[in-house]
Amino acid sequence: MDLFRADGAIREVADAAALRQAVGELAADPVQRAALGERARRVVEAQRGALARTAQVIVAHLK
Repeated sequence: MDLFRADGAIREVADAAALRQAVGELAADPVQRAALGERARRVVEAQRGALARTAQVIVAHLK
């Protein structure tokens, strides 16, 4: 979550009322919705292959 938070790729809410408001705002604003989605996509893309890289480091240290 920290990566998404750092890149502004998530909207965090405190309770059900705030969730309802956030969903309503995103539903009503396609530009904001698309921007949030694009930021999230970039975070995911940047992490693609992280598991394989981590496994390689671990295996290298075990040898």
